[in-house]
Order: sequence, then C-alpha cells, then structure tokens
Amino acid sequence: LQVELDALEADLDDLLVSNNVYATDVTITDAASMASALALGNKVALMNATVTITDASTVSDTDLQTFIDRIKTMNGNFDYSSGSATGYAPTFDNMVSAKAITLTTAGDISFKALTSATTITINDAYTTKNTSLDMGALTSLTSFTNDDGDTNTIELTSATNVDLASLTRHASTSSAPFTIITKKGATVDISSLDDVSTAGKQEDL
Repeated sequence: LQVELDALEADLDDLLVSNNVYATDVTITDAASMASALALGNKVALMNATVTITDASTVSDTDLQTFIDRIKTMNGNFDYSSGSATGYAPTFDNMVSAKAITLTTAGDISFKALTSATTITINDAYTTKNTSLDMGALTSLTSFTNDDGDTNTIELTSATNVDLASLTRHASTSSAPFTIITKKGATVDISSLDDVSTAGKQEDL
C-alpha cells in the first residue's frame, strides 16, 4: 500500500509541475488583460511564450507585481514598460532565468535571483528614475544593450549603484567594449568579472 501511495504522490508532483507551464503569449495593457493574466495563477511559473506588459492607470500595481512574481523561468521574450514616467516600476526578484529581457521602467531595476539570460536591453526613456541596478546573482549573459543600439553597454546615467557581483564574463570587442555608464561616484560591483577569453586566454576587457 505504501508503495502505491508513493507512486500516486510522485504522479501528483509531476502533474503539478506540468501544470505550471504556459505556452501562450501574454499581453497586459489594461485592467481586463491584467485580470485575464492574473487568472492564470501559477501556470506562468515556466513561460514558454512571450510576456509583454505596458503599465496603465487602470492596471493595479499590486496585481502587476503578483503576476510578475509568479514567473520563475522565461523561455520567450519578456518586455516590461512602465508606460509613463509615473508608471509602476516592479521588482523582478523571483525570476531565475530568461531569454531576451527588454526594460523601459520608471524606477530602480531589481532581479535579485536572476542567474542567466541571453540579452538584456535597458531603455533610457525614464533614465532619471533608474538609480539602481541589482543583478547580483547573474552569472551567464550574452550581452547588455540599449535602445540606442549600443551593444555591450549599460547606460544608467542616474544610477548610484550597479550590482553585477557574480558575472564572470561579458562580450567585449575592440569596436564595442563592455561599457557601464553611471552617475559620477556610483558603486559598481563587477568583482567576479575577469579579462579572459572563452579559451582562458588573458585579454583586455
């Protein structure tokens, strides 16, 4: 009997995991689309589709944060915009891995648990609001970029803190070196970054 119970429990665990996968694009732009997204519950823990969010005055900040907190893995593009200089700037601290991330956010940027992504694009529409970037757990990334098309670049001219403490490598070339632009006197943690190639050869950043 115990063996059968254990088997049933394992099947239930597998079912719960499989139910936390969602493969349909999600777009949030108003209260109605926000309600529909929220109704998905924890299905969005693993997103195998695109998520596009543009905040609006009719969208609840609490609902937005709840929905974003449910996403742990993004296997599609993730695009968040505050919609205006007074729009909501959520935290993204529950997201662990992602593909392409695009951010146009009117506030500090926090991805405390993010360990990997392909590209992260930080747009400068509300740059005066972006005083901090926390991606301290990030270890794997292809490239940072921005809406000016500057590859290998983080441009946060109002930021007083940039945390990339766990990042060991970033793409860098003579024509497009890895560049971090902050407010004068900012704290920038790139303590794990090393100037070696993928073959382990010493190279300038």
